[in-house]
Amino acid sequence: RNVRNHWFRDVGFDKSRRAISKAGQVSVCEGQIDVIMVFEAGLENVVAAQGTAFTEQQGRLLKRHADDVVLCYDSDNAGLKAAERTFQILAPTGLNIKMVALPQGEDPDSLIRKEGAEAFAARIAGAQEFLDYQMDRAMANPAMEQMGERVRFAEKVAANIRLLESPMARETAMQRVALRLGLADAAIRRQVGTGTPAKEKPTAPGAT
Repeated sequence: RNVRNHWFRDVGFDKSRRAISKAGQVSVCEGQIDVIMVFEAGLENVVAAQGTAFTEQQGRLLKRHADDVVLCYDSDNAGLKAAERTFQILAPTGLNIKMVALPQGEDPDSLIRKEGAEAFAARIAGAQEFLDYQMDRAMANPAMEQMGERVRFAEKVAANIRLLESPMARETAMQRVALRLGLADAAIRRQVGTGTPAKEKPTAPGAT
Protein backbone atom coordinates (compact mmCIF):
# COMPACT_ATOMS: atom_id res chain seq x y z
CA ARG A 1 0.00 0.00 0.00
CA ASN A 2 2.74 2.44 0.97
CA VAL A 3 4.78 1.56 -2.11
CA ARG A 4 1.77 2.15 -4.33
CA ASN A 5 0.99 5.50 -2.73
CA HIS A 6 4.65 6.55 -2.97
CA TRP A 7 4.65 5.74 -6.69
CA PHE A 8 1.34 7.59 -7.22
CA ARG A 9 2.78 10.67 -5.55
CA ASP A 10 6.09 10.52 -7.43
CA VAL A 11 4.64 10.25 -10.92
CA GLY A 12 1.73 12.62 -10.36
CA PHE A 13 -0.95 9.94 -10.45
CA ASP A 14 -2.83 11.31 -7.46
CA LYS A 15 -3.47 14.63 -9.24
CA SER A 16 -4.15 13.05 -12.63
CA ARG A 17 -6.25 10.03 -11.69
CA ARG A 18 -9.65 11.65 -12.24
CA ALA A 19 -8.66 13.07 -15.65
CA ILE A 20 -7.18 9.71 -16.66
CA SER A 21 -10.38 7.88 -15.77
CA LYS A 22 -12.49 10.44 -17.63
CA ALA A 23 -10.36 10.26 -20.79
CA GLY A 24 -9.73 6.53 -20.62
CA GLN A 25 -6.18 7.41 -21.64
CA VAL A 26 -2.94 8.36 -19.91
CA SER A 27 0.01 10.21 -21.41
CA VAL A 28 3.42 9.23 -20.03
CA CYS A 29 6.35 11.65 -20.07
CA GLU A 30 9.91 10.93 -19.04
CA GLY A 31 10.24 13.53 -16.30
CA GLN A 32 8.48 15.80 -13.85
CA ILE A 33 9.18 19.04 -15.74
CA ASP A 34 7.40 17.66 -18.80
CA VAL A 35 4.48 16.46 -16.71
CA ILE A 36 4.08 19.81 -15.00
CA MET A 37 4.07 21.63 -18.34
CA VAL A 38 1.58 19.20 -19.90
CA PHE A 39 -0.68 19.31 -16.83
CA GLU A 40 -0.64 23.13 -16.69
CA ALA A 41 -1.47 23.22 -20.41
CA GLY A 42 -4.79 21.59 -19.51
CA LEU A 43 -3.89 18.03 -20.50
CA GLU A 44 -4.28 16.65 -17.01
CA ASN A 45 -4.32 12.91 -17.81
CA VAL A 46 -0.53 12.66 -17.58
CA VAL A 47 2.05 10.95 -15.37
CA ALA A 48 5.85 10.78 -15.27
CA ALA A 49 7.98 7.72 -15.85
CA GLN A 50 10.62 9.30 -13.59
CA GLY A 51 13.50 7.75 -15.52
CA THR A 52 12.67 4.22 -14.38
CA ALA A 53 10.77 1.41 -16.03
CA PHE A 54 7.22 0.73 -14.99
CA THR A 55 6.49 -2.47 -13.13
CA GLU A 56 3.75 -4.91 -14.05
CA GLN A 57 1.92 -3.95 -10.85
CA GLN A 58 1.94 -0.29 -11.87
CA GLY A 59 0.67 -1.30 -15.30
CA ARG A 60 -2.27 -3.09 -13.73
CA LEU A 61 -3.02 0.00 -11.64
CA LEU A 62 -3.06 2.15 -14.77
CA LYS A 63 -5.29 -0.41 -16.49
CA ARG A 64 -7.95 0.15 -13.83
CA HIS A 65 -8.32 3.73 -15.03
CA ALA A 66 -7.38 3.70 -18.73
CA ASP A 67 -7.32 1.58 -21.86
CA ASP A 68 -4.72 3.57 -23.79
CA VAL A 69 -1.22 4.72 -22.87
CA VAL A 70 0.46 7.41 -25.00
CA LEU A 71 4.24 7.56 -24.60
CA CYS A 72 5.67 11.06 -25.01
CA TYR A 73 9.33 10.05 -24.98
CA ASP A 74 12.31 11.66 -26.71
CA SER A 75 12.70 10.59 -30.33
CA ASP A 76 16.39 9.67 -30.05
CA ASN A 77 17.61 6.08 -29.77
CA ALA A 78 17.65 6.22 -25.97
CA GLY A 79 14.03 7.40 -25.94
CA LEU A 80 12.98 4.63 -28.30
CA LYS A 81 14.70 2.00 -26.17
CA ALA A 82 13.01 3.37 -23.05
CA ALA A 83 9.66 3.33 -24.88
CA GLU A 84 10.18 -0.27 -25.94
CA ARG A 85 10.96 -1.31 -22.36
CA THR A 86 7.78 0.41 -21.22
CA PHE A 87 5.80 -1.31 -23.98
CA GLN A 88 7.16 -4.70 -22.93
CA ILE A 89 6.03 -4.15 -19.35
CA LEU A 90 2.64 -2.58 -20.04
CA ALA A 91 1.43 -4.53 -23.10
CA PRO A 92 0.77 -7.80 -21.19
CA THR A 93 -1.65 -5.94 -18.90
CA GLY A 94 -3.98 -5.30 -21.85
CA LEU A 95 -3.16 -1.61 -22.20
CA ASN A 96 -2.96 -0.31 -25.76
CA ILE A 97 0.41 1.43 -26.14
CA LYS A 98 0.87 4.35 -28.52
CA MET A 99 3.78 6.66 -29.25
CA VAL A 100 3.89 10.37 -30.04
CA ALA A 101 6.39 11.26 -32.77
CA LEU A 102 8.29 14.15 -31.20
CA PRO A 103 10.64 16.16 -33.45
CA GLN A 104 14.32 15.41 -32.91
CA GLY A 105 15.71 17.31 -29.94
CA GLU A 106 12.28 18.28 -28.59
CA ASP A 107 10.37 17.16 -25.50
CA PRO A 108 6.83 17.95 -24.31
CA ASP A 109 8.03 20.98 -22.33
CA SER A 110 9.84 22.59 -25.27
CA LEU A 111 7.11 21.73 -27.76
CA ILE A 112 4.33 23.25 -25.69
CA ARG A 113 6.40 26.42 -25.29
CA LYS A 114 6.97 26.58 -29.06
CA GLU A 115 3.66 25.33 -30.47
CA GLY A 116 1.13 25.72 -27.65
CA ALA A 117 -1.17 23.32 -25.86
CA GLU A 118 -3.57 22.74 -28.75
CA ALA A 119 -0.79 21.66 -31.09
CA PHE A 120 0.58 19.28 -28.49
CA ALA A 121 -2.90 17.87 -27.86
CA ALA A 122 -3.16 17.26 -31.62
CA ARG A 123 0.11 15.31 -31.50
CA ILE A 124 -1.28 13.12 -28.73
CA ALA A 125 -4.51 12.59 -30.68
CA GLY A 126 -2.42 11.51 -33.67
CA ALA A 127 -0.22 9.10 -31.73
CA GLN A 128 0.64 5.87 -33.55
CA GLU A 129 0.35 2.33 -32.27
CA PHE A 130 3.75 1.61 -30.78
CA LEU A 131 4.53 -1.25 -33.16
CA ASP A 132 3.70 0.95 -36.17
CA TYR A 133 5.97 3.69 -34.81
CA GLN A 134 8.73 1.14 -34.28
CA MET A 135 8.35 -0.09 -37.87
CA ASP A 136 8.36 3.46 -39.27
CA ARG A 137 11.61 4.20 -37.46
CA ALA A 138 13.21 0.99 -38.66
CA MET A 139 12.07 1.34 -42.27
CA ALA A 140 13.65 4.79 -42.45
CA ASN A 141 17.03 3.03 -42.25
CA PRO A 142 18.38 2.32 -45.76
CA ALA A 143 19.76 -0.99 -44.47
CA MET A 144 16.18 -2.27 -44.31
CA GLU A 145 16.28 -2.64 -48.09
CA GLN A 146 18.22 -5.82 -47.35
CA MET A 147 16.03 -8.87 -46.79
CA GLY A 148 18.29 -10.10 -44.00
CA GLU A 149 17.82 -6.86 -42.07
CA ARG A 150 14.05 -7.08 -42.44
CA VAL A 151 14.05 -10.67 -41.21
CA ARG A 152 16.14 -9.76 -38.17
CA PHE A 153 13.86 -6.84 -37.42
CA ALA A 154 10.83 -9.16 -37.80
CA GLU A 155 12.29 -11.40 -35.11
CA LYS A 156 12.55 -8.42 -32.78
CA VAL A 157 9.02 -7.21 -33.49
CA ALA A 158 7.62 -10.73 -33.13
CA ALA A 159 8.85 -10.81 -29.53
CA ASN A 160 6.84 -7.63 -28.87
CA ILE A 161 3.74 -8.93 -30.65
CA ARG A 162 3.89 -12.01 -28.45
CA LEU A 163 3.40 -9.76 -25.42
CA LEU A 164 0.04 -8.37 -26.59
CA GLU A 165 -2.74 -9.67 -24.37
CA SER A 166 -5.53 -9.55 -26.96
CA PRO A 167 -5.62 -12.29 -29.66
CA MET A 168 -7.21 -9.76 -32.03
CA ALA A 169 -4.38 -7.29 -31.38
CA ARG A 170 -1.81 -10.00 -32.08
CA GLU A 171 -3.62 -11.00 -35.28
CA THR A 172 -3.80 -7.49 -36.72
CA ALA A 173 -0.21 -6.74 -35.68
CA MET A 174 1.07 -9.85 -37.47
CA GLN A 175 -0.75 -8.86 -40.64
CA ARG A 176 0.62 -5.31 -40.55
CA VAL A 177 4.19 -6.47 -39.95
CA ALA A 178 4.09 -9.05 -42.76
CA LEU A 179 2.70 -6.50 -45.21
CA ARG A 180 5.07 -3.71 -44.22
CA LEU A 181 8.20 -5.88 -44.27
CA GLY A 182 7.28 -7.81 -47.38
CA LEU A 183 7.54 -11.13 -45.56
CA ALA A 184 5.26 -14.15 -45.71
CA ASP A 185 2.35 -13.94 -43.30
CA ALA A 186 2.91 -17.57 -42.29
CA ALA A 187 6.55 -16.85 -41.41
CA ILE A 188 5.54 -14.02 -39.07
CA ARG A 189 2.92 -16.25 -37.46
CA ARG A 190 5.48 -18.98 -36.84
CA GLN A 191 7.88 -16.44 -35.40
CA VAL A 192 5.27 -15.05 -33.00
CA GLY A 193 3.91 -18.49 -32.12
CA THR A 194 7.17 -20.26 -31.43
CA GLY A 195 9.80 -17.58 -30.94
CA THR A 196 12.13 -19.38 -33.37
CA PRO A 197 14.20 -17.37 -35.82
CA ALA A 198 13.33 -17.42 -39.52
CA LYS A 199 16.03 -18.55 -41.98
CA GLU A 200 18.59 -16.13 -40.60
CA LYS A 201 21.17 -16.30 -37.86
CA PRO A 202 19.43 -15.37 -34.56
CA THR A 203 20.09 -11.88 -33.26
CA ALA A 204 22.01 -11.71 -30.00
CA PRO A 205 20.04 -10.46 -26.98
CA GLY A 206 20.06 -6.66 -26.88
CA ALA A 207 21.30 -6.35 -30.46
CA THR A 208 19.63 -3.99 -32.90
